[in-house]
Amino acid sequence: WDITKLRTMMPYVFFYLVAILDTWSRKTVGWLVGEHETSHLIRQAWDMALVNEELTQAGPSEMPQSLSDRGTQMRSLSTSQFFKKLGIIQLFARPRTPNDNAKTESLFSTVKTAPCYPGIFQRIEDARDYFDKFFRWYNHDHLHTSLEMMTPSDWHSGRYTNIRIERNAIKQATFNRRREQNRRIYSIKNNTKIPTLLD
Repeated sequence: WDITKLRTMMPYVFFYLVAILDTWSRKTVGWLVGEHETSHLIRQAWDMALVNEELTQAGPSEMPQSLSDRGTQMRSLSTSQFFKKLGIIQLFARPRTPNDNAKTESLFSTVKTAPCYPGIFQRIEDARDYFDKFFRWYNHDHLHTSLEMMTPSDWHSGRYTNIRIERNAIKQATFNRRREQNRRIYSIKNNTKIPTLLD
């Protein structure tokens, strides 16, 4: 998870987007836009993520781990106490090493290079409305090359196994049609009998 700045109409005034990403499925399980980059905003976003994933009653062994950079809000006492109370282990990227949290960095790159990204938000409600639509698209419609051209929701829900089976069946049917076509072309060119599977 991480925080990124969102430009506003006022110079040097920003809104802040907190996004919490499931590392395995790439699904954004929680997000929040706030006016201030605070530990309170982080706790609210994590509360939302835990509710979305039905983990509010989970024990420490079922809780996810937290991976973030070493920003002030990530290392603050209130944030640390919040995670400790929930039984969530905090992991931190190495200093000045964004590759340690590369999937979240990739998410923010997708956020800010999306064709419909407005670039500047006039009101915080505008930002919240935009990201409500954006993350629904990102989770349920956006195909990832790293997820075998499936969506984060496909992986998060386990549907990816059925999709693999369906794709393999289509692939085999296509290969069989192509082989049959090639056999027919070969027989016409060489004026020979079309080979069958028994031949």
